[in-house]
Order: sequence, then structure tokens, then C-alpha cells
Amino acid sequence: MSAFARIGACACLACASLVLAAAPTAAKPEAAGTPEIRVAHSALLAVDATPTDDSVALYIKRAADQAAASTSDVVVSVDGRVQTLSRGSDGSYLLSAADLRDNSPHTVEITASHDGIREILAGQLTLPPPRGGSFISEHRQIGWWVLNIAIVLIAAIALSRRRK
Repeated sequence: MSAFARIGACACLACASLVLAAAPTAAKPEAAGTPEIRVAHSALLAVDATPTDDSVALYIKRAADQAAASTSDVVVSVDGRVQTLSRGSDGSYLLSAADLRDNSPHTVEITASHDGIREILAGQLTLPPPRGGSFISEHRQIGWWVLNIAIVLIAAIALSRRRK
């Protein structure tokens, strides 16, 4: 490898390092402080949604004091299709957001049993499409690993050429 080629390779690596270091991190659209979206309410219950990266957390609360309602047998349908729910550690019901992230309103129907009654709440939920950052900002750690491995390989090649 000629000296000119080594200098060019080092310059490319230095530029890549600067790009990786200066790239802004992708802002997470669903941060921990994301406000809840009111999906549906009745005289007894209110349902709020908080979007996360890959799901929507549904919180079923009593309308009177906004405390978590003791619900059982919760069924959620989106646009007429029954959805699979999982229970969150905070008492919420997690719903996949894959089909909801198209910036159009979706009809959500929640059936919940509480205090000996069965209540059906209906409302609209609109989630914006996910914001994607650049490849570099989304995969910064991988970029740094590739850069470090490239530097070590170039140094090994340079040292092996020097010894010959």
C-alpha cells in the first residue's frame, strides 16, 4: 500500500469519525413524558392511550377520580378487528401499534368488566407515523464498532507492510 493510499484511508476514517461524532441523536417521538391521549370515556370510565415505540399503552381509569379501575375481561378491537392485549407492569393494557401508525383515525372499541357491570367504550385513536432518524444516528454504536475495527485493520496492515 503506497503512502498516498494510507494517507487517503486515514483521511476517510477521520471524516467518518467526525460524521459519527457530530450526527445528532434521533429524538424519540414517544418519550417518557408523552401526554396521554383520551380515547374514550363514559360516566364511569375513561380510557387514555400513551404511545411507545412499538405499542400503545391503554389506561382504564375511573372517571370520578382518574384512579386505575379494577377491570377484568378487557377486549379491544381496532377498526372491527379484535386485538391481542398484554398486561403492562403498571396496570396498563399493551396493544401493538404496528397497524395504527399511519396518521389516520382508527375506531377503537374497548369492552371492560368492572364493578359487576360490562361497559363498552368507543372512540377514535390517531397515531402519527414513526419518525425515523438517519442510519448513522439510529445505529451509532454499530458505526463506532465498524470504525474501530477498520482503524485496527488498517494499522495492522500498515505495521505488517513496514516489517517486510
